[in-house]
Amino acid sequence: MSFLDAFIMPKQVTIMARSSSITNSFVNGIIPCIAPTEEEVAAALLLLGMGEDDVVCAYCGDPVTEWDHLNPLVKNKRPTGFVSEIHNLVPSCGKCNQSKGNKPWRKWIVSSAKKSPLSRGVPDLDERIRRLEEYESAFEPIRLDFESIVEPELWEAHWRNLEHLHDVMQQCQAHSNLVRQAITDSANKAVDNPKHPTSTLEGSHTSNLGPSSETQTRQHQAYEQTPAKESDVYAQLPPDLKGIDTVGNKDFASRCLEHLESHDLNLRKDLDTLCSKEGCKSAFNHDQALLKRVDSAVDQAATREDGHGYARYYATPKNLLGQCFLISKEWYGLGKNERDNRTPFLKWVLSRT
Repeated sequence: MSFLDAFIMPKQVTIMARSSSITNSFVNGIIPCIAPTEEEVAAALLLLGMGEDDVVCAYCGDPVTEWDHLNPLVKNKRPTGFVSEIHNLVPSCGKCNQSKGNKPWRKWIVSSAKKSPLSRGVPDLDERIRRLEEYESAFEPIRLDFESIVEPELWEAHWRNLEHLHDVMQQCQAHSNLVRQAITDSANKAVDNPKHPTSTLEGSHTSNLGPSSETQTRQHQAYEQTPAKESDVYAQLPPDLKGIDTVGNKDFASRCLEHLESHDLNLRKDLDTLCSKEGCKSAFNHDQALLKRVDSAVDQAATREDGHGYARYYATPKNLLGQCFLISKEWYGLGKNERDNRTPFLKWVLSRT
């Protein structure tokens, strides 16, 4: 075993790593919490076979730490319509709550998911399931159609605010990458400095460490969590695409498409590729069709979703050659834990013009 085998590099912090937390805040932030009466809590506990002095996790019987939503509040990054109120809540422990997440409780409780009651060998599981089913039958939880309640403009503005915030975060991430790269380059030079502690080890101790100074430097650089250096494609861009590596995803895609419309003599044919999931995957490693043809006269909300209910496209349509399209939101930048489909797409755009 080498010394490096004993080393664990702390995970790199990125701005975009917080994007899911921002999304959850926008979704959960509009869901109301309705406090129960003492009588309602008593009735709930009675049906679950508990009293005020023996409240335990309804799923596994461990000491209670919180109350969990039987029906999830969020699905596909949008509210389900359920709210935080006693008829949609049961006592839970932290292990069960974290393991269950947004899964339907009936499937989860008998699944092999990590820390699920079945995987932990919880006894009397059938009895616990029976009580939970009785609880659901006795109390119908509140479920509202949020979108029909809120004024359409107010509702759409809320989600546009989320998109805008994600775009700003993308721009900030691109700027952060440049700052971090400059600092990392300086840190690597410091490792090569003869005064660096790793260079002052002498004698038999040094030989036991194994790697040479040059090898240590290479290994140190291998631990870098910074994004890979951008392709030379960004170094020689036409004027209308200058600085495109520092903008958010929405502006990036829009500017590339505008460049295509101005310079691509075969755009009408290439639009077929951009509207094809298989074509986009093959051409530039994009998992969704980059464009989706829509009728500008129809409601855009439904057309933004894929077959699984995810809003994969920006709400604002883009007009190209007199046709109306929605632009994919599924972009990934350069980084250790991200796949880069922006650079391949930009290369493809430049190859067409």
